[in-house]
Amino acid sequence: MTEPFYSGGRWYYRVHRDDGLDKTFTSVKSGMAGKRAVMKRARDWLQGTYKRSGGKVKEYWQPFLDYYKKIHGGETEGYFLIKEKGENYIIPGLGNYSVEDLRYKALQNFLFNVRLKNGKEPSKKTLALIRNVLNQFLRYMAVVEEVC
Repeated sequence: MTEPFYSGGRWYYRVHRDDGLDKTFTSVKSGMAGKRAVMKRARDWLQGTYKRSGGKVKEYWQPFLDYYKKIHGGETEGYFLIKEKGENYIIPGLGNYSVEDLRYKALQNFLFNVRLKNGKEPSKKTLALIRNVLNQFLRYMAVVEEVC
């Protein structure tokens, strides 16, 4: 871990977790109070007790499906495809992730480790469909929910 540093009227502390996630914590408090604040938040995040504003992927999945259904005029073929890929792959693999933790490395690890129910690797087309569904979900989270 690096040390917190003070720059431009703020304390900054960048930490790296074993699962590949990086996070920078900031505080506008001056002096040692600000340094302690960023160190406490970083320690809580590393231990998994840091409270985030965003929820888990599984909590946002149904609102995403409802939004997709509303925008595309009901239960279309695309809706059923998204629902199927979500239930079979995305929710089991990423459902317990916080939406804010869905970064490149976590998504890449998920796509590399996707398996069919029989334990085999999925086809390139199935992987492309899962990736497209993930992109639509992340776009929804960024634009509609404004979480990412």
